[in-house]
Amino acid sequence: HLIVDALMCPYRIGERVRVKKLLRSVRSGMLLMWDRGLHSYNMVQATQKQGCHFLGRVPANVKFVPEQILDDGSYLAWIYPDGKSKKKGFSKILLRVIEYTIDSQTEHNTYRLITSLLDPQLYPATVLAREYHQRWEVENTIDEL
Repeated sequence: HLIVDALMCPYRIGERVRVKKLLRSVRSGMLLMWDRGLHSYNMVQATQKQGCHFLGRVPANVKFVPEQILDDGSYLAWIYPDGKSKKKGFSKILLRVIEYTIDSQTEHNTYRLITSLLDPQLYPATVLAREYHQRWEVENTIDEL
């Protein structure tokens, strides 16, 4: 867990705009994790353009059509460009979707992650899910500061 960049700007500037500016610091071989709501075709495309892998949560209303079910229960699917990106000639991007539920005594929370780490043998879904949830340690530390 490492913070490689930070950005301070006025509150009126949306989080989706600001997060793209932070891509200036990601490099090949890194794994960028992002929270629900920051996903988009443009974010996926920009992250891959930097040579960086990603693992990010997507909200429940975002649906993907399984293209291929993998051995660990995750599946490959496509993310499609928005209208503006399509006009610029961008095409769909293959990604992996990992869905899982965390049960507690009072509730059952279902999560869905997308990633560029397509090989379930090298990157098992259970490992990626666990690592995604550990990212909150960094956010809790920032909150304490």
